[in-house]
Amino acid sequence: MTQVLSSPQFITSEQANSLGPFSWLLYRALRQLKTTDIPTVYKGLELTDEERKIYMKKEVKFTAFTQTYKQRRDSECFGNTLLIIDLNVKSKSFKGQNVCCGAHIYGYSDLPIFFHMWPGVKFHFSKYEYGADKQKHIIYLKSSAENY
Repeated sequence: MTQVLSSPQFITSEQANSLGPFSWLLYRALRQLKTTDIPTVYKGLELTDEERKIYMKKEVKFTAFTQTYKQRRDSECFGNTLLIIDLNVKSKSFKGQNVCCGAHIYGYSDLPIFFHMWPGVKFHFSKYEYGADKQKHIIYLKSSAENY
């Protein structure tokens, strides 16, 4: 499902008919479980230089359900790139509240370390660095205040 939703321009009508209802139900469930008290999440990825540039644009939008980790150490073992995602951003829509980008599904998963983001969440590129000690590209993203 994530692979299909990551490339929305290539979704066939057959895929939309089968994945659409499930995606809607998953999205609604995650919205019910929404979490705003996790300030930072992490995502390890194997990316080429070209793919990495996508995450270094001024604005980045996740088009698929995205699984992240609450702890950096859990994510660092995946891939050559680490996304450090700052969720500690005040909402434009709900004064005084942090933006809401996903849900911590600890009561519904055997793996309580995950934080799931729903499609359509926007981020802003903050900075890039290369961690020579772990040979890992590190990309910092900050949630958009427009997320709700």
